[in-house]
Formats: sequence, C-alpha cells, structure tokens
Amino acid sequence: MQEVNIKVISRCRPLNLREIQNGSQSILDCNKNLAQVSVKLPARKEQTSEGQIEGEQARTFQFDMVYGEDATNQELFTESFRPVVHAFVEGQNGCIFAYGQTGAGKTFTMSGNGTQPGCMPSSFNYIFEYISQQPSTVSISVRASCIEIYNERITDLISQQTDLRIRQKPEQAIYIENLSEHSCGTKEDLQKILEKGYRNQCIEATKMGQCSSRSHTMFIIKLEKTEVVNGEKVCKLSTLKMIDLAGSERPEISRFKESMMINKSLASLYVVVSKLASQAPHIPYRDSQLTRLMQDALDGNSKTMLVALISPASQNYEETLSTLRFADQVKKIPNQQINKPQIKQESNQLAINQEYLEQK
Repeated sequence: MQEVNIKVISRCRPLNLREIQNGSQSILDCNKNLAQVSVKLPARKEQTSEGQIEGEQARTFQFDMVYGEDATNQELFTESFRPVVHAFVEGQNGCIFAYGQTGAGKTFTMSGNGTQPGCMPSSFNYIFEYISQQPSTVSISVRASCIEIYNERITDLISQQTDLRIRQKPEQAIYIENLSEHSCGTKEDLQKILEKGYRNQCIEATKMGQCSSRSHTMFIIKLEKTEVVNGEKVCKLSTLKMIDLAGSERPEISRFKESMMINKSLASLYVVVSKLASQAPHIPYRDSQLTRLMQDALDGNSKTMLVALISPASQNYEETLSTLRFADQVKKIPNQQINKPQIKQESNQLAINQEYLEQK
C-alpha cells in the first residue's frame, strides 16, 4: 500500500465548566475504532406536532485517527505524532500543524502542561533519545528557530527581529531571510528556545493588544546528519515544522481589521488545500505568508500531519463543523498529487555548509 504523506487526525476536548453552566450539550460522537467523528445539529427550541424537540441527522467524518475526551497527550504522540518525528530524524522533512477555534485545545496539544507534555516537548525528547542511540560514526547537529506570523508580518520570537522576508533561490527550499537559528545539544536546549519564543510572544501581545490565539506560531527544527556510507561522508538535511495556528473562529466586530487579517491567512490556507484536493493546475501558495511557509508541507516534500481540535459544546457548533470540513478537505488531497518525501543526501559537505551560509 502506498504511504500517505498527509494524514489527518481529530481530537475532541471535554466540555468545560463554563459550557456546562451555560447548559451546553455535547454534539459530538468520537469513535476511535472506526476513526470517525459525528457531529449533530443542536436540537431546535421549537417542538414538532408530536411535542418532541426536533433535531437533525448527524454528519460523519472519516479521518486517519480520532481521539475523544479521554485521550492523553502521550497517547496522541505515541500513536500519531511519533511517526512524523521519526521520519524527520531519519532525513525526511516533517510538519505537524494544529487547526481549530480558540479554546479547542491547540496549544495544550502542541505544548502541553506540567503533567502532560505536548507534541513539541515529547518530540524534543524523542529526537535526543534517537541521537543518543546512534553509533560513533554518525554525527548529528540540531538547530532551532521560533517565529510568529501576525497581520502578515513574520517576527523572529528569539531575536525579536520583525518584518522578516521569505526567500527562495532557484531549485532550493523556501527559507526566511535573517532568521536566527540556535544550536541545541540537549532536549532542554530545545525547550528553552520554545519557552523563550512564547515569552516574547506574550511581550508583543502586551504591546500590541494581541494574544496567542490571534497569531500563528511556528517552531522550526533543522537536523543535519552526517555518516559514512561505503567509505564516503553523506549528509542528510531535514526540517521539522510544528505549527500552532491562530483560532479559526469568525471575525470579531470589535477587532474587525485584525480578525479579517487572521481570517485572510486561514482562508488562503483553505483555498490552497481545496485546490490541492481538486488537483487544480495552479496552487496559490503566495497568497499569504502562512501558505508560503507551509508550501513544502502541503506539496509532497514532507511527511505532514494535521490535528483538528474540536469542541463538543452545542454553542460551538458552527466553528466545530467548520474545523471538520477543513480537515475533510485536507483528507481529500489525493495521494498521486503529492510527491514522495525526499531524503536530501550530499557527499560534498563543503557545498552543503556553503549553501547554509548563503541562506543565512
């Protein structure tokens, strides 16, 4: 069976206290065994002639994996995220991105908390466990960066440089000009970079009146693996992007301009996904900074996973259905549309280092 480059999973959080107090009912049924999630319209307030509250038939979505309210972060990592991270340490590009409305659990799933490490801390641990198991003939270096996309502006959350530009040289990967990259020798080093990025995001939030749910956060890890194959040095370069997208809810009237900019970015992502799903001849990756940076994750040069975070609350029906529809579109991207992930190998180490310096 052909390996699928883009996989889609869904995760539903429990009802929170506020939703319970507001009388919200659960509208979701998550079946892990069938990898299906069903969403039903909230019951209408008016009654039928028989005196019963009228409901409507549920819609069912099929994904690669579905997680219900009891799922743990460790469960998600072991079953779904770890294969992407393993492919990355073996030399393939990887991408894990979280999509859903604010409060659906994106940041918890990606970052976690003190008792439940999320996708990113678990990935850091796996990367350095892998490195520790390599023979002495293998040399691996790790670099990390953290950026924010807010109002179509790219900010380096470590150096705090803003208005960074996306560049691409002929026949080379897309990269961010002047983005700082920080050498990491332990999982703790990666965690420090992540925490500093989130702290600086909060500083900017105070200055600009934004919050984390209003911007896209992307943590980028680059791995360079050098080993001896048949007496010759071979270098593999791979990149892992872990993305916590802005909340996908409808625009707020009070912050309409800002909300529309966020919506434009997510709408561009939806258009790109829809075009890929329909095998359109032109894919508008350049319509937003987000889609430009996610191009390699969507065009087949990456092992990619979407985690769609959804709320079970009846009051969030529209946003939940919208998230599931987006995930369904990603799932419809045909296998033949995307290329197999490429393992980048070069025998000329000097050429690789020179290419890296030029991009810097």
